[in-house]
Amino acid sequence: MAVQDMFDKGVYRGHLTTVLNLMRAHPGLRDDPEFGGRFGGYVFVAPLHTPGDSLLWEPVGDFDPQKEDRCRGNAYRKVQGACLAENYFPLGLSYLCRNEEAGFWGGAVFGNDLAHSISAMPQDGDEVAMVATAVRAGDLTGRQAHYLLERRACIESLTLRGGRTLSIAPNKYAFVLRDLLK
Repeated sequence: MAVQDMFDKGVYRGHLTTVLNLMRAHPGLRDDPEFGGRFGGYVFVAPLHTPGDSLLWEPVGDFDPQKEDRCRGNAYRKVQGACLAENYFPLGLSYLCRNEEAGFWGGAVFGNDLAHSISAMPQDGDEVAMVATAVRAGDLTGRQAHYLLERRACIESLTLRGGRTLSIAPNKYAFVLRDLLK
């Protein structure tokens, strides 16, 4: 299926909804207080070669509507921040170049062709949701998804351009990825 058709026909949204429902039902996540019982957020998906052009930029799943403006902006900035900082794509995570002071957060995933971002859940929850959705949408293989999260787990810190050092921690929700890909 062509990329644009996947969005026009709602296929991508269906993949993401499936992932969010699996996260909501997962025994390791459903009672996690960081999620506050809400599994969803504002989603931004764009082609890697033109990351400012959205294919999807809308709310999906359940999240606090009072946070919509903030989450909408954060979903976009996760992609833009990673693009501006170090060009961590294809096959990258915005977590590896986040800068909270500048409003650039973790939670975006760069697949083979697309940048996938969601904002409203904890950063690690956003990230694992986007990794699983990218696999279900055919933009990452399962092997690539595991590689991304394993690579993040192996890095203790990064020194970015300009000399800023970034501490890296493993994704605390990586353990659910296998269940999300079934």
